[in-house]
Amino acid sequence: MKIFHLIYYNLYKRSQKINGAPEIPVLSYICFLQTSILITLINIVLLLFQLYLNYKIHYVSISLLVALFGLNYYYFEKKGVGQKLLTDKNLDIGRKRILIHLFLFLSIFMEGFSYYLLRELN
Repeated sequence: MKIFHLIYYNLYKRSQKINGAPEIPVLSYICFLQTSILITLINIVLLLFQLYLNYKIHYVSISLLVALFGLNYYYFEKKGVGQKLLTDKNLDIGRKRILIHLFLFLSIFMEGFSYYLLRELN
């Protein structure tokens, strides 16, 4: 969970400068990342246990995005965790913000690669 706190802090600070509602793009980014990670884990479990489950990845992605956005909105905004995070200066990574984008890119790549392996090996 620490990684998502770090992402929230750093992207919120940047989004705050250019958006009227800075939490919306930040929560969307986090939800997209979480969806990629969850689909990768589903694909890996299906591969490891050699289960054949023919699912439509776009339906699962959209469902997860909507559900995770609701959960993240509740966690970061309604519970007030986001405002507490913004006061913690230890989460600032400064110019290394590119690592957050690299993490998203790699998670999307792993999602696609694991889905490809699942389709080819089954």
